[in-house]
Amino acid sequence: MRIALGSRGRVFCAFKDELGRIPYIEQLWYRFKMVEMRRIVTDWYEDERRSRGLQQLGLELEDNDDLI
Repeated sequence: MRIALGSRGRVFCAFKDELGRIPYIEQLWYRFKMVEMRRIVTDWYEDERRSRGLQQLGLELEDNDDLI
């Protein structure tokens, strides 16, 4: 993985190729990515909501595990 990330050019392709070699690690990566993206979007939403004086909505949990 270090070689893939340290290579010049095609870094993202090399990263994805390396992930594909170990399905368990690939699954962990996509789960991590989903959690982090959800956190970023939620933080952004909260900042926007507060800046506009809007009321906070209740959390609606989604089951997206089948998408991974």
